Amino acid sequence: MQICLASFDDHEIMLELRAGLVYIDGEVQPIKHVTEEEIRDFATKLEAVPQGSDPGLSALLDAKRAEILVSLLGRAVGEECIDFLTTLLDRLHFNVRHYLDEDHSCECHHHEHA
Repeated sequence: MQICLASFDDHEIMLELRAGLVYIDGEVQPIKHVTEEEIRDFATKLEAVPQGSDPGLSALLDAKRAEILVSLLGRAVGEECIDFLTTLLDRLHFNVRHYLDEDHSCECHHHEHA
């Protein structure tokens, strides 16, 4: 089973579990204790996001993918793997922040009362 962890410039970065080993973008990654059930759960979370071209849906999908990456980061071994996952997470976070900052102004700022 595979899931798409990220999509940048029309390149999908896929996560796959084969014989107990985690592959991301075709390369084995030292991430411990990932199960088929967990991959299915991740897939279910991603499939729950409605399909469409709305930027908000893309941001929501990237937020769900970021959640998955955070889960994997806690079990990653080795600086190279951690750096790779962190880079993916940073790019997803940037996409979500870009959507939130550009398309929706947060009205949660403190207002001074006269």
